[in-house]
Amino acid sequence: MIDFDSLLYPVFDELRRHGIPLGVSEYMAALQAVMAGKGLEDPEKLKRLCGLVWAKSKDDLDFLNVVFEEKAAPLLKAPGDSLKSEKSDKQAPQYCLEQELEKRSFESRQAVKEKSIKPVKHVPQKAKQDFFHLNPILPVSTRDMAQVFRRIRNMQPFGRAEELDVPGTVNSICKTKFFLGPVLKPRRQNRAKLLLFIDCQGSMEPFEWIVNALKKSISKSGMLENIRIYYFHDCPGRYIYEKPGLTAPVPVEHVLNDDYKNYSALIISDAGAARGYFDEERIEDTGKFLEKLKLYIHRYAWLNPVPVKRWTAATAEDIAQMIPMFALDQDSLNDMINVLKGQS
Repeated sequence: MIDFDSLLYPVFDELRRHGIPLGVSEYMAALQAVMAGKGLEDPEKLKRLCGLVWAKSKDDLDFLNVVFEEKAAPLLKAPGDSLKSEKSDKQAPQYCLEQELEKRSFESRQAVKEKSIKPVKHVPQKAKQDFFHLNPILPVSTRDMAQVFRRIRNMQPFGRAEELDVPGTVNSICKTKFFLGPVLKPRRQNRAKLLLFIDCQGSMEPFEWIVNALKKSISKSGMLENIRIYYFHDCPGRYIYEKPGLTAPVPVEHVLNDDYKNYSALIISDAGAARGYFDEERIEDTGKFLEKLKLYIHRYAWLNPVPVKRWTAATAEDIAQMIPMFALDQDSLNDMINVLKGQS
């Protein structure tokens, strides 16, 4: 007893491998025709039926005849096999046959695909690189610096008399023996003013982020009535500048005059300590500027972002003899504020 599916599929599959464009519909047409009793009289008629359905040209037909003799004919010539005995009034469910055909077709394609795939050469992966994001840490936090600069205070009466003067009111009662009304006085306000002279560019470029933090802290302190900032490079000369890029020049005489006598002055510079240089000309020019400064301003200090141990044998060591110079740490900042307040 012959299974028609096992009989026809090897021929059909070989035709497809040969490149003949056949699909599920062609296979099902041949299988259903055979199961309906067509071409069952003898092997030649079955071969002719397959040729009618599957062959697209004479070459296809010739190839089909060869394949049929090789794949199907041996099964039909086996003793006890009869095509007539396979004739059945019942037709196998089309859904199951289609599934089986698709399964075999998929297995065939997978086999061809596996043969065509070349082994991939293993490429060793590069070792994963670690990247670090470094955040600079200030010697003193901006919050602590702001608190330090809040200590610069010069409390003076200012404005309209609107605050009760208790001692004055008591004295008035004692003198007149009557209460004629409260004695008022102006409110006390912080009249402190600060001049900032900031060294920029050159050896001060690495400290730019520290200087910006200082300026931000001074502004955040909110206790100063007025802050004026000027810039210079290495040493203030005939001109100082209103912009960090050393633009908008201002003659030194426009700043160092009687209009600024109530200001405190703070100079921020490495004074040559960053590179460890000793420059006599820089010392001389700085001395001339400080002489002019001291004529009008009596509270002044120098803030050096370079540690004290780096000042030795550099220009900073000599400049520190001309003006109180402080390092950038909590204790030194407190001492510097005392100097700017005129307390030491």
